[in-house]
Amino acid sequence: MTGLPPDVHDRYRQLTLHRNWPPETLAAVLSKAEWYRDLDEGTTEHSYFEWTDEEDLAELGTRWLWDTVMR
Repeated sequence: MTGLPPDVHDRYRQLTLHRNWPPETLAAVLSKAEWYRDLDEGTTEHSYFEWTDEEDLAELGTRWLWDTVMR
């Protein structure tokens, strides 16, 4: 895990101690955090879709937004 900043590693290490997570859980959480970071900051092409419902809730600020990663 080299793609995450040290403060992220430290935060999850603290949570591991506080919540008594096994090492496998820490590894899984860090792996998933790095995966999301790579999606967010990577060069992978994304498609965005926005949908507002048919009940006019959009006027109240309600919207759905999907981010699709093209592989």
